[in-house]
Amino acid sequence: MTKKFWAGLLMASLIFLVAGCGTGGKTPEKQTTENKTQQSTSGATEKKVLRLGTHLPDEHSVTKTGHKLAELVAQKSNGKIEIKVFPNGTIGDQRALVEGMQLGTIDMSINDAGLLSNFDPKWGICDLPYLWKSYDHVRKVEDGEVGKTLQEGLLSKGIRSLGWMDSGFRNLFVNKEIRNLQDLKGMKIRVPEAPVYVKTFQLLGANPTVIPWGEVYTSLQTKVVEGFEQPNEATFTNKMYEVTKYMVKTGHLYTVLSINISEKTWQKLSPEEQKIIADAAKEASAYGRKLAEELDSQYGQKLVEKGMKVIEVNKDEFQKAVQPLWKEYGDKVGANDLIQKIVAAGK
Repeated sequence: MTKKFWAGLLMASLIFLVAGCGTGGKTPEKQTTENKTQQSTSGATEKKVLRLGTHLPDEHSVTKTGHKLAELVAQKSNGKIEIKVFPNGTIGDQRALVEGMQLGTIDMSINDAGLLSNFDPKWGICDLPYLWKSYDHVRKVEDGEVGKTLQEGLLSKGIRSLGWMDSGFRNLFVNKEIRNLQDLKGMKIRVPEAPVYVKTFQLLGANPTVIPWGEVYTSLQTKVVEGFEQPNEATFTNKMYEVTKYMVKTGHLYTVLSINISEKTWQKLSPEEQKIIADAAKEASAYGRKLAEELDSQYGQKLVEKGMKVIEVNKDEFQKAVQPLWKEYGDKVGANDLIQKIVAAGK
């Protein structure tokens, strides 16, 4: 009898536990589905979140433009679209960001023409040395036929260009005085992963060394390289004045950038969402262009205030050494017609 009593008691307990865990007779899977349905039918709209990565710090105009774009999109969408900005290569260096956009794992980024030329070689014409005369020259080309052609080419690689941005003319930053090409001969100069940059410094007689931007500071400390080239802004915001002494005003290249979105991400957006982002990108482009131009001269002065010495050089000597690259690269990528249009726009 005792055994029957305990068996009955055990059976009753099990029935009670099963009933209690059943959440009113609903399975956990069914409950989760119903909760989601309630959320979607309650009138609340889920926020769409996009990730935008840059390889530069928050203080740089490129990343500031990313934040401006995020602000404008939030305003125009009434908070329904959020762009999260990840600076300093936290979600990937430039190559990883571009490859991520192609795959659809990264939504947006702001990338320079040199890096993009690894995916569409015609973008490399933007980096041809001593091609650009002024900011106005650059913008006339970007907003015209040549700019449209480049954007169409990039789209065929799975990346949609929404607007243009600039980051100024580039100078050489080193730890010894350079006053002519002979002084530069054989020096290990860091360059980005861009074919035109590599060839430019080969023609100048240097030893170009490709290193990701995030590793340049320590590479200078350990003397892996003896110098680098960049616009004034990136040099200052990354505190490169701590590891270099001289700014050699070569003005050899100009940094053209594009505000980009993954085409896979773009196709997932509604027409209304696409318009919001496109309009915001146009405004952010104007903001970024103005900001970069203003900051270029300001950061040049700040570098001097930090103790950097400025060296003026005869640019004609440098320009003559690299001139053959225009035709060589134009022949290689089939872009001589675009190069001539750029030259004509600067006259």
